[in-house]
Amino acid sequence: MVGKLDIGGLTDLIQQRVVSGQGAMTFVAIDGPSGAGKSTLAGALLSSLQGATVVHVDDFYSDEGMDPSGGVNVEDACDQYVDWLKLYDLVLQPLRDGENGY
Repeated sequence: MVGKLDIGGLTDLIQQRVVSGQGAMTFVAIDGPSGAGKSTLAGALLSSLQGATVVHVDDFYSDEGMDPSGGVNVEDACDQYVDWLKLYDLVLQPLRDGENGY
C-alpha cells in the first residue's frame, strides 16, 4: 500500500506503472469535493507527465436531469447531471482504441 505522496512521488508512481507495461494506457482518476484541489493536482500532474491529458467531468455536465431542489442525493444527481455516455463516446472509447479522444 502506498502512503501519503507529494507530486514528485505520485508522478514517479504513475511513471513506474506506465513503464512496467501494465496496459497500453494508464488512467488516473482524481476524486474529491468542491475546493479540494482536484484541478490543481491534475494541473501539476499534467505538467509533470509527458503525453498526459486532463479530462474534467464538468465538461460533460448535462442540464437534462431532474431539479436538484427535489431532494436528489449526490449519487442520483451525478447520474442525472453528467452525460456519462458522451464521456465514454468522446473520450474513453477513442483512447481505448488508440485514437485521440476529446
